[in-house]
Order: sequence, then C-alpha cells, then structure tokens
Amino acid sequence: MSSSYEIKLLNKYLVRIKMSNKLPMFKDIYNQKIDFRFIAYSNIGKYVYECTYDDFMVYLGKNEPVNEIQNDIVKTKKMFGLLKSNGINIETIDSCVLLFSLCFSIGKRDKLQNFLSKLNYINPFEDACELFMFIVKNKIFGEYTYKFAIVIFNAILFSNNILPIIFPLSYTFYLCELIESGLSIDSFEDIVMARFENSIIYNTPHELIDDNEAVKRIMSLKRDLVEKYGALKKKLKGQSINGLSPFPTCIQVFRSLRLTSILTTRMLTFGM
Repeated sequence: MSSSYEIKLLNKYLVRIKMSNKLPMFKDIYNQKIDFRFIAYSNIGKYVYECTYDDFMVYLGKNEPVNEIQNDIVKTKKMFGLLKSNGINIETIDSCVLLFSLCFSIGKRDKLQNFLSKLNYINPFEDACELFMFIVKNKIFGEYTYKFAIVIFNAILFSNNILPIIFPLSYTFYLCELIESGLSIDSFEDIVMARFENSIIYNTPHELIDDNEAVKRIMSLKRDLVEKYGALKKKLKGQSINGLSPFPTCIQVFRSLRLTSILTTRMLTFGM
C-alpha cells in the first residue's frame, strides 16, 4: 500500500510531465534577438535600459564595444556560449567567473558544486528553476548573482531546445525579492512559465512586407485610431521603419490619448 507521501510525490511528478509538455520548444527556427534581449537585460547595473541598434551590432560582432554596457554584452555573450558548448559544470562556471574578474570564494564554489551534483537531469526546466533559486538565495556570485542566475538558467533551456526567457530588469528584481522572501519552487515555476510569451512572439515567423507597404497599412488605420482610441497624434518608430535593422523587425505606432486631465501614451506594435 503506497503511503500518502509516495502518492504526493507521484502526483507532483505527473504535474511536472504535464508542464514539460507545454514548454515552448524550437528546432530549425531560432531568433537570436531572444539571446540579445535577455543578455542585454541581465546587466543589473542599469535600472532602466533600452536595447539599441548599436548594442545589437556589437552583439553580432559587427562593431567594437565603446562603453561599459556594450562590454558587458560581449562578456555575457561569451559566458552564454561557454555554458552552451561545455555544459553546466563547475569548471565551465569557473571560466565564466574569470570573464568578469569575480572573487569566487571557495565556500560558495564548493556549495554550488555540491548542489550541481544533486540535480537529477530528468526535467531540464525544473533543474533550471531550482538552480536559479539556489544561486539567488545564496548570492553565489555577489553583485553578479542575478546575471549568472539568468544566463545559467537560459543555457540549460537552450541546450534542451527550450526557448530562453527574456527577464526585464524590473521583473528580475521583483522575482528575486520573492525568492529571498521564501517563494516555493512550484510558485516560481508557475511565475516563470508566464514569461515565455515574449520569446514565443520573437520566435514566431511573421509576414514579411516592405517598409512602404507597412506604412500604407498603418496609415489606413488612421480613422480607427481617431474614432476608436481617441488618438491625438500618431508617430511611427522602429528599426525597420528607420532603415536601421538588417533583420525583419517591428514597427511601433505611438498614439497619445487624453483621459480627463491626464495625457497618457499607448504603444501598438506591428510584427514584421
């Protein structure tokens, strides 16, 4: 006769299998902008950050880094590459630590190595979540703890053909505060699952249209923007519309709305 504890474990395992079947996978198509976004946003030294075209060119290796943010992008990209090619092990992590010239204490290194040895490697998403929480709770990498947690987490996902997750800065701080306050692994997994949405959007092929056709379609919505949304003015923005991006990207339509005495700005995005 199975004990209630064993039944509970079995139910939890079945839930994990069901959850793993819902994870967004990739095979032949992968948009490297996902990597660029999560790598750029992992720079916790910037409370407000907007990914720019110049930063993307540095990420692609087409331009040399000229500031601290871009240097951080280059180092983090190397770190992600090492973890993907060599796997998540203490030797590879040692190499990543050297990239950032971190002081990695023997105590924390041994603690991390011991934790890595206990991962079951059956469910990569669960392993990634557990490791993320462990790194944050124990502040394994000091001021770079959040960055390492994010990159190691996404390296595990990518190596198992699961789309990496883009963690905006404000979201990262909020999530890590919850972890430090005692968030359970089940709750963490539920919260993080909801963050796949942006990566799915980035990795979904869109209809390719040229700039003139895009502008034509948007301008055809002028009456709707005025009548349905009370638009006061309209502005087109985006790397594609400005002729800056070498890849299909998006066009953003900014519309200003006046609600009582408050002027707010909303943004519509058209995928390309």
